[in-house]
Amino acid sequence: PRTHDAGEKTWLGRRIAASGKAQGDEALDVLASHPATAHHLSFKLAQYFVSDRPDPALVARLAKVYLGSDGNITAVLRELLLGDAFWSPQNMGTKFKTPYHYTLSALRASGCTITKVQGVLNHLSAQGMPLFGCQTPDGYKNTEAAWLNPDGMSKRINVATQLANGRLGAERLPCTLDTDALMAHLGPLATPATRELAQRQQQSKDPALAAALLLAGPGMMRR
Repeated sequence: PRTHDAGEKTWLGRRIAASGKAQGDEALDVLASHPATAHHLSFKLAQYFVSDRPDPALVARLAKVYLGSDGNITAVLRELLLGDAFWSPQNMGTKFKTPYHYTLSALRASGCTITKVQGVLNHLSAQGMPLFGCQTPDGYKNTEAAWLNPDGMSKRINVATQLANGRLGAERLPCTLDTDALMAHLGPLATPATRELAQRQQQSKDPALAAALLLAGPGMMRR
C-alpha cells in the first residue's frame, strides 16, 4: 500500500475521489462508458459480422444502443443481427474466412471425425493463426487484407488436399469423401465453376482431386 497513490485524480476529464482500490474500478467504468469505447466495440462487431468496411451509420446506431443500455452487448448484438445490414444480400458472402474459420469449415464439410487435435493446431500455426497465439491484446485481424495472400491460399489448398486424401498431417482419418454428397452439403458454397471442375475430375476417376477442388474452391473461402 505504501507504493500506491491513493489521492484524488482526474481521469478522462472525470474526478476520481480518493477511495483506494475502488479508484481502479471507477476508472474502468469511465472507460467502459466512454463514447470512444462504444464506437470502437460497435465498429469491431459490425466488421466481424457484416463487412470489412461497415457503414458508419450502422456503427453509430450500434454505439447509440451501447451507450443507451449501459454497455449491454446483448442489446447491441440484437440490434446488429436483426438489422437490415446483416441480412442484406450485398453483404452476404463478403467476409473472407480467417484460417481458423476456413480450417473448421473444411473439417465440418468433410464430415471427418478428428480424434487428435495436433494436426489441426499445426495447420493453424502454418497459416499464421496459432490457437490463442496472437502476440497483441487486440486479437487476430478478421479482414480480407490480413489473410488473402498467395502463401495463405497455398496453405489452405494443402488442408483441402490432405482432407480429400483422408488424412490431416500424420493422422489417417476414418472417412472417405463422397464428391456428390460433398457438393450437396456445400450447396452455394460450391460455385458453378467449381462444381464443373469437380465433376470433370470425378469422371476422370480422381475423386480425391474432385473433393480437394470443392474444399479449396472460392465459395469455401467466404462466409
